[in-house]
This record gives sequence, structure tokens and C-alpha cells, in this order.
Amino acid sequence: RTMSDTMSLSFGRDPRIQVIRKLKSEMSVKKVSGSTKRDTYYYDIQLRNNRSTPVTIDVFDQVPLSRNSEITITTETIGTGVKDDLTGEVKYKVTLQPGELVNLEIGYTVKYPKNASVSVKTFRTISAPSF
Repeated sequence: RTMSDTMSLSFGRDPRIQVIRKLKSEMSVKKVSGSTKRDTYYYDIQLRNNRSTPVTIDVFDQVPLSRNSEITITTETIGTGVKDDLTGEVKYKVTLQPGELVNLEIGYTVKYPKNASVSVKTFRTISAPSF
């Protein structure tokens, strides 16, 4: 109705915005102490803007949740992210200038009994996938 009115639409992923999520193996540790095990995982999320204009991006990640009372998850670091304690979702709001590279970090520790079997799913690194 109004010529000056604008609306932002997203038409899928932008290949000029690069997102890489990698496990930082030098900081991730597995320890056995008495009757418990502790596995600590740190991930590095790299964002790069290859566009000629600034962009604002919402990045979502998640700290695992446990339904078993013997398994506890402790958040080590989420940087500038905001965590929802109910879902474990961590949200980052990042504004990238043209050509800018930003690193985000998320880390957590899983503590569980030595005789329990805990599987942590690993995901392959994807950089600007196209579907």
C-alpha cells in the first residue's frame, strides 16, 4: 500500500555467508575420576561475511540435556550467547561487516557413572551448503 514500506524475505541459504562448526580437540578432554567419567567438549563456530554489505545473523546451537538424573551436563562457556535452560538452546545475534570473520565458542561437560554408556553425536562440518 505504501511505496516506502519494505519487507525482508529469506530465500534460503546465502553461499556468501560461511559458517563452520568444529570441535576444538586440543581443549576437549575425557577424564575418569573414581566412579564417574567426565567428557568436556568445546566447539568453535566461525562466521565469515563474503558479501559487500553488512548482515545480521541469528546463530542457534544447543547444549545437550539429560533426562537421566545420574548424567549431568554443565555449561562451560557460551560467550555472548543467550541460553534457554528449558531447551538447552543457545542463541547468538551477530552483525558481520563486509569481509569480517567472527569466532563464537560453546563448551559443556558431561558427567556420568563409569559403567554407563553415553553417546555424543558428532556432526560433519558444513560450510555454506547448497540444497
